[in-house]
Amino acid sequence: MSPFTANPYAPFLENQNPIDVLEQTARQLARVGEQLNAANMEWRPAPGKWNAREILCHLADCEIAFGFRLRQTLAEKNHVIQPFDQEKWAGMYGGQSARSAITTFMRKCSGLPIAPSLSNSRALTSAG
Repeated sequence: MSPFTANPYAPFLENQNPIDVLEQTARQLARVGEQLNAANMEWRPAPGKWNAREILCHLADCEIAFGFRLRQTLAEKNHVIQPFDQEKWAGMYGGQSARSAITTFMRKCSGLPIAPSLSNSRALTSAG
């Protein structure tokens, strides 16, 4: 894959609408959260690997970060996306519950207030 691929996640969408996928993912995460008990949430598949609760926290963080990045990209001319170190961010997950992570993810996906503007090609071309 080229480092300049426009959307490295596109192959995972399998021609589905990205907004629909985000909304479906939020519902699926809520179901998973209801099915896993506390012991399952904290189980690690191997030393140094994230547990289910940490993965849910990471997904919530990504929704926040990606939403912010999207807004910056649409609003600022020649915006340069800033990376973040997911391992350092994961170090702050100790006090966060799976339920709060799922709630955060769902809130970020539920309104998707910027989504209508994405269908407007002028919004995308005027940002860059």
